Amino acid sequence: MKLELDCTWNENKNRAKQSIHFDYRPKSLFSMPDEQVFELQKLAHSLPQATPEVIGQIEALLKKYPKSLYAQVNYYQVLLFFELIEDAEEISKQLQKEHPDALFTKCILGGELLSKKQYDRFPQLFNHIEVLKGAFPKRRSFFYEEALNFHNLWGRYFLETGNGAQADKHKKLLVFIMNTLQSCQRATAEV
Repeated sequence: MKLELDCTWNENKNRAKQSIHFDYRPKSLFSMPDEQVFELQKLAHSLPQATPEVIGQIEALLKKYPKSLYAQVNYYQVLLFFELIEDAEEISKQLQKEHPDALFTKCILGGELLSKKQYDRFPQLFNHIEVLKGAFPKRRSFFYEEALNFHNLWGRYFLETGNGAQADKHKKLLVFIMNTLQSCQRATAEV
């Protein structure tokens, strides 16, 4: 299941279709069987109620699938959630070394820049383009979590730099993606 969006950037000079997939699992991102992806998603989505044991559970998956960028990103997010900043920074450095051009890696770096209020450096990460297809022109498809991270960061950037209209645009897109995800999940559950 996917969401096709027509997007423009550079004052409507550039236009492209952007595909956001809800069941797209490229090996370059996941490098693990679907069952483990679902387990990892379940663990990551339990964070608001999770106990620190989730760190060990995700770490065990990462050890089992060390080439999984997705596992590394989720491990980073769990470490941040439990305020293990130094450990998270180590994962961030490792991701920047191993996957410097990956969308998730750039989103992690973008979040770090925004946390440090280095607003001038943030847009450079994405070539000053706030559309996935424009910022990553070689990609045809995007996993929905990539899209959520990307647009959440741009919304945060615009909110923190005082551009409420642009922040609202990204917030509306996030809501649209989440509503589409929920519709896909309901449709899948009914089958």
